[in-house]
Amino acid sequence: MLALGFERSAVFALCDAATGVLVGAAGLHIDRTHRRAELGYWIGRAWRRRGLATEATRAVLNHAFGALGLERVFASHFPWNPVSGRVLTAIGMRPEGRLRGHYVKDGQRVDAEIYGILREEPVGEDPSEEGRT
Repeated sequence: MLALGFERSAVFALCDAATGVLVGAAGLHIDRTHRRAELGYWIGRAWRRRGLATEATRAVLNHAFGALGLERVFASHFPWNPVSGRVLTAIGMRPEGRLRGHYVKDGQRVDAEIYGILREEPVGEDPSEEGRT
């Protein structure tokens, strides 16, 4: 991963190890006042279903709680994209609710499914597993 770090953002390019081709990105929009960040990511269609999103977002979370010293990270996805929800739970995020009409996409108001994780919670564990209810 190639990192571009800024005071308010940390963005990591995901590149194919063999070719160097950009296959996706993952990053944080940082709010230092509240020691939190919003996690975002995308993976190119040809590179999906290979575990890249889970691997990248887990690494970004570890960076957020380690080097950046953040206390909370949250993320969202559209209701029609449950695969993103599975990525977020795979890295230890918990579902926190739905924000109705939170985004405008293609001229329409759409909901956002919200997930979050705190520093003291284990990264990479599914919150539905024993001990994380």
